[in-house]
Amino acid sequence: MITNAKSDDPRIPLRVLIADGSDVISEGLTATLSEQTCILVVGCANKAIQALALIETVHPDVVLLDLQMPGDSLVSLLHLIKLVKIPPVVIVLTPYASAALRERCLNAGADYVFAKTTELESMTNVLEKLVAEKNSSAKK
Repeated sequence: MITNAKSDDPRIPLRVLIADGSDVISEGLTATLSEQTCILVVGCANKAIQALALIETVHPDVVLLDLQMPGDSLVSLLHLIKLVKIPPVVIVLTPYASAALRERCLNAGADYVFAKTTELESMTNVLEKLVAEKNSSAKK
């Protein structure tokens, strides 16, 4: 599934892969991100092995990764993602985001950690920052 960035936005879109074990959450994230002007959802995966395969083929800028993704452990999956030739930014999404859990995810290789239920606006703000950075570096 590819959701197009809005065509009237002149910026280069941020390519996002959603990796979540729940189709309902994936659909909700896709709908939320589709409202953003410069984000292109390039795929959705509901298992770790599927996410890794898509990362290798669609080359996302960002992976939104469910903490409870079926398959490999979070540490193993983050390690494998970071071995990709051009590793994407990894944003871990979790039902809860305690300080200890955030630290564990960041130490394992995540770039950001957000609670799905309370921090979607913060996640969107980070995505907008990444869009700006991508477009700033593209002008150089």
